[in-house]
Amino acid sequence: MGTKLSWAYIGYANTSGRCRLVIYASQLAACAGMNPFTDRHDMQLELQHAMFGTDHVPPDYIPPKKRSDIVDVLPIEAKAALDVALKTMTGDDPVSVQTACAEVKKAMPEIKKEELDAVRTLLNAQHGNVGEPEIRRRFEAATGVFVNQDSKFLSSKCLFKTGPFDVCVGGKHDGIVGDTVTEIKNRMRKFK
Repeated sequence: MGTKLSWAYIGYANTSGRCRLVIYASQLAACAGMNPFTDRHDMQLELQHAMFGTDHVPPDYIPPKKRSDIVDVLPIEAKAALDVALKTMTGDDPVSVQTACAEVKKAMPEIKKEELDAVRTLLNAQHGNVGEPEIRRRFEAATGVFVNQDSKFLSSKCLFKTGPFDVCVGGKHDGIVGDTVTEIKNRMRKFK
């Protein structure tokens, strides 16, 4: 079992017993200090907190809230609108995320930005999950290529070892075709 951070995943390799740090590919710019909206120091504190607990971080450090925790404590009006939006995301033509977010915002005009961002993330994930089987079918029909892995698979490539860590880059992807990772959903308009 591992620990999810907002920018990485920490687990343990079964064979070597070493700690494996998988940095999400989408967060590489932030880890390199090249994302002006993310403080690399905050990422380091989050890692220290996850690995060693509160003894190794400043006393005023507050770990980032998980988006699912933010959604769980939304007021009842926003939860009701979110539930309706999630239930309508079925079938071949799911409701758009923008429309669903607008419904949640209409139900709760005073919703905070971080709450609406958490709702948007949840809706985006649901939108992708609902549309994925149909998009995969269209991708396979259009290209004649069979996708042999599903999006629950976390792939990673280890780059180097430092201290007790195997440092890797990876993430979840839509599938594998031969030896190549493919992102079908990023190209979904092409196959609709």
